[in-house]
Amino acid sequence: MKRILLFLFLVSNFSFFVSLAPARVLHVEQSGLGDYTTIQASFDACVDGDTILIGAGVFPEGVNLSGKANVVVSGAGIGPSGQETSLYALNVVNCSHCEFWSMRCGSHVNSSTPCGLNVSGCSEVIFRRCFFYAFFYNHDCAEVVLSENVRFESDYFYRDNGSTYDGLQLHDGTGVVTGCMFYRYREGVDIRFENTLAGTFWAVTNCLFRHQYTFGSALSASGTGELELRNSIFWNVSSIGTLDPVFHRLSYNAWNQALPGEHNVLLTESPFVNVDGGDYHLNATSPCWDAGDPFIHDRFAQGHDSSISDMGCYGGMSPFFDNGLSPFPVVTSVSVTPVVGVGDSIQIQSSARTAPRY
Repeated sequence: MKRILLFLFLVSNFSFFVSLAPARVLHVEQSGLGDYTTIQASFDACVDGDTILIGAGVFPEGVNLSGKANVVVSGAGIGPSGQETSLYALNVVNCSHCEFWSMRCGSHVNSSTPCGLNVSGCSEVIFRRCFFYAFFYNHDCAEVVLSENVRFESDYFYRDNGSTYDGLQLHDGTGVVTGCMFYRYREGVDIRFENTLAGTFWAVTNCLFRHQYTFGSALSASGTGELELRNSIFWNVSSIGTLDPVFHRLSYNAWNQALPGEHNVLLTESPFVNVDGGDYHLNATSPCWDAGDPFIHDRFAQGHDSSISDMGCYGGMSPFFDNGLSPFPVVTSVSVTPVVGVGDSIQIQSSARTAPRY
């Protein structure tokens, strides 16, 4: 009897300690110096609670993360070239409470994957400082289907030459898009909102909609789902899009034409530092300073009143971060003093970078 009781005690304690096992950090490096050389291998091996850190490089993969919870995935950044993590497509299915940071998702090739990012059946997932793009071929940059509480923060949606495909498609569910840039070369829509289910709600705040040529529109909204858009700037945009004032509410936005809603700013000249050079910070005389919704505060004052938010992607609580640097330290060099003899110590000196303000 004592043996049986002891065995049961050991089994029960083993199960207890397994449940408290610390979350792991998995490293993906194409050089072979990490735990895995491909992103998909790390996705297949990860368990709930793990963190996956992906080194810089171009990973020619369309990867799938399915059925996971509390997983954090971070790349090295989205620029400059050689210091970024790039992959063909990211598919996130039936996941919850997951975070994705600082990676470029999209492809120059005409692959079978329809988008740089596909999200389906998820809840509480966040995408921060990512670059979703589609070049030339008939792909959308990103699509979200039947997912709850999805957040896009400080992301870049880039749609190059192509027919009528979109930057971000939202099909039912709930979420927030904030501090993001939408850049488009030709036809199509920046955000396509197609929602018919009761309870559907998406909030778009402090975004920049920038078109290279006056093709396409910024928004397309249909159905009875609710859409709220605030604190955003439309530049070189020929059409905002067709909206239903009952379900789609706009306020505190800026355009060079009259906008629906209240407290808007009419732009008569560029509000940016250097629009041709790609610097979309507000210039000193911009009417968009402190012109946002007073219920939204700026995370960083930027020399102005942070108690009232600025319009555009650099204002608000989740401002855009240039180059999408990862908040996790990224080692850039390692120097090791060689061993001279038995018993000597080894000195290792490394340098790393993290995102601004972290």
